[in-house]
Amino acid sequence: MASLQQEPTGTFHVVFRLDGKRYKRSLRTKIESKAAARRDEIQETINLLRRGRLSVPDGVAAIDFVMNDPNVSVKPKSAPAESPAKAESPSIPALTLKELFTKFFDAMPPGILEDTTPKTMRLHVRHLIRILKARCKIQQLTKQDLQRCINKRAAEKTQYIVDKTLPRSKQKRTPVSATTIRKEIVTLGTVWRWAETEPLVSGAFPNRGLRLPKTDEKPPFQTWEEIERQINCDSLEQLATPIFP
Repeated sequence: MASLQQEPTGTFHVVFRLDGKRYKRSLRTKIESKAAARRDEIQETINLLRRGRLSVPDGVAAIDFVMNDPNVSVKPKSAPAESPAKAESPSIPALTLKELFTKFFDAMPPGILEDTTPKTMRLHVRHLIRILKARCKIQQLTKQDLQRCINKRAAEKTQYIVDKTLPRSKQKRTPVSATTIRKEIVTLGTVWRWAETEPLVSGAFPNRGLRLPKTDEKPPFQTWEEIERQINCDSLEQLATPIFP
């Protein structure tokens, strides 16, 4: 699994193994949320390569491909060579967001992912379709569309509450975390990278420069009386208990 290391300078590096070799590369950022997003993208690329869903283009080093250099474009899996006179550029279908996700899950052989992965990805997909809309033309998806999705998710609440010991009328739901939002965008990026190899889309996934909400927010202020009530009710481990068990 790819992991993060922060240098004394504050810059994050990603560490991972590829083809039996250990690599450590700078992510050129001191912001943990951005570094975590890049780490997840790199891990997803490695996973797709291992499963045979992606292939490294000719003339490109595997490490450069995994690091997703902006100057490296993804090519479909190699096919029988054709003479220059007969070779034609593959046509890219005008797929909607919903159609793309359907094709992705239909093409996924049973058992290729961990048991919980498809369920988690489908949950991410439901939120993506709800906000970006099922009829969104995937080839027309922009960075602005993704940022709008992030901003809307950040303003939403989850089904979890902060303090279940309070009266129901005073209970507050927790906001959607930056980690959850990041994973949803990573899921879409994973499907996009798969689609490039089919080919169902062209061009790089437009996630460069996206801004996620802060992940180091402090918990809401509580009085000593509120803290004592939680201790007495043995609820310190229940601060994120689902409303509907």
